[in-house]
Amino acid sequence: MTPTILDLFKVPVPKRMIGKSMLPLIRGRGKPHRKAAVLGLCNRNPGNDSGWVQAMDGTWSYTAWRGERGPALHHMTKDRNCRRNLVKKRPGVVRRLEKEVRSFMAAQNLDPDWIAGYGFANT
Repeated sequence: MTPTILDLFKVPVPKRMIGKSMLPLIRGRGKPHRKAAVLGLCNRNPGNDSGWVQAMDGTWSYTAWRGERGPALHHMTKDRNCRRNLVKKRPGVVRRLEKEVRSFMAAQNLDPDWIAGYGFANT
């Protein structure tokens, strides 16, 4: 989101910043950068190695957490309260969104061991 706001005010986006402006897409002159929006949060403090990563494509929301907690897949319009985890029932969707997440994480030059610490369904 930050690159979009910076672009709106014609402020250069720092090279170290992750993400691209969505302003061309909003104005109807661009194409999506990815097939899914990817976001996450990580904490790499000693004794607190935690985090999560999520991909959303407008229909599905896939989330993986660091550690032993398994991933979750929810239909964003049919299950707005995220009560039914469909990881086992929709493996094709899981594979597709997990691929988006892994690709995004690899593009950030994250350590493969760090990426492996997430509870992905398809490890």
